[in-house]
Amino acid sequence: MINTMDKEVERYNQLLKTDPYNVTYLDKIGEIYRNTKQYEKAIEYYNKIQCIQPMNGVNLNNLGICYFDMKKHNVAIDYFKKILLIKNDIPDVYSNISSCYVELLQYNAAESVLNISLRLRQDDDIHFKFANLYYYMKKYEESLIFFKKLPKNPKYLYNMCFTYLALHKFKIGFKLYENRLLSNNIHPQTGEKERIDVPQVQNWNGFDKCNHLLVIYEQGIGDNIQYYRFIIELSLKYPDMKITYFCKNLVSNILMPYNNIVVNSRSIDTPQFDYKIFIMSLPSILKVESISPNTHNYIIQDPTKINYWSEKMRPLKKYKIGFLHKGLLASFIEKNVPINEFEKLTNLGLDIELICLCKLKEVGEEIKSVKNITFFDIDNDKPFTDTVAILQNIDLLITIDSALVHIAGIMGIKTWLLIGYGSDWRWGNTNETYWYKSVEIMRVTKNIDLKNIMNDVQNRLVDFVAAKNTETTIYI
Repeated sequence: MINTMDKEVERYNQLLKTDPYNVTYLDKIGEIYRNTKQYEKAIEYYNKIQCIQPMNGVNLNNLGICYFDMKKHNVAIDYFKKILLIKNDIPDVYSNISSCYVELLQYNAAESVLNISLRLRQDDDIHFKFANLYYYMKKYEESLIFFKKLPKNPKYLYNMCFTYLALHKFKIGFKLYENRLLSNNIHPQTGEKERIDVPQVQNWNGFDKCNHLLVIYEQGIGDNIQYYRFIIELSLKYPDMKITYFCKNLVSNILMPYNNIVVNSRSIDTPQFDYKIFIMSLPSILKVESISPNTHNYIIQDPTKINYWSEKMRPLKKYKIGFLHKGLLASFIEKNVPINEFEKLTNLGLDIELICLCKLKEVGEEIKSVKNITFFDIDNDKPFTDTVAILQNIDLLITIDSALVHIAGIMGIKTWLLIGYGSDWRWGNTNETYWYKSVEIMRVTKNIDLKNIMNDVQNRLVDFVAAKNTETTIYI
């Protein structure tokens, strides 16, 4: 069956047979394809317009937007700049170029171009872009200046929360974070809603008497593992209140229940609950003003698994270094170090064994390109159970920002967290983290690729092994 879109495309194509240079018809087809995210087809028609009208600024802008949405940002910049050769005082064009530079993590270039846009026109869109740009650049006070120019609507207030959280102004930051609950969009990468809908159960305000509270999973795996600490804090504050934490099996599998906390990954029997709350709202409900290192090891550890991996890893070299080199979801936060950069650590002449903690299916073809790294097929029966056991049998974990750093931190495993120039608010701007005592941060302080940190990792690893050897000598 031909849908409405196909019929429209066919209609305009029929018209083009008698009038092949009709720019209006070409533009209509391009617009249909662009709106349905068929960018290659849209570009095909926009290019035809480009041949007919090379100085058509609107068409150049459409081409730029297509390439931007295809994440071909340098190409998009080229098209936007062509518009400026025709007319150089259009603030939206400079704003679009700035957005490209932000995606390319070229923040100084983005700031320079956005300043031109601001001189031409001051409006909420440009102020909002500046507010976010300065957040990425860690210029938090400047970020707040622009946020405060904006209307107090949920979108702007939600984004402003991260600037306050980065400044350690947790009480106001977590309060503003609640603005996320006013929408429930589809996540562009997971294709799922940001949180599940449970309209049958009212939201808890933190004051009304509640005998049985439903705490609901939302956002990423790491968030839910990390924020379980706040469920424990809530349970200590309300020891007589029953708390059920509903979460994905990925998380429930490793979280330890407490006296009044039940962890559930099955279906929700809503009538049994008085109120509900989403897990990321707990700091606001608890009125958190400061965060101290975690003191509860709430990760379930299977002794049988630990013994199994102890035996399996016994033949490996003296010091066992686990590592995770890439994350699954993309953002402005860099979470990828090429695996061959870790392979270089095996050339230092140190008595170490590198163990990759990615699942084999996540490593893919990379496994064929490296040597001297140990790969295990892990976590196929239950999520994270092998990983947790392996962590108990290594001397050091080196990882990008991922769920693994939270698991290791909660367990007290010595960990080096590799942080790029763009980083989540919770990791601050220093090499110490207020979340976990066992986690040290190694960060890129310039806007360069995260892989550049590996020179520092090599130097630190040499010192680490030397210190371990000294400990062993003293012990003997």
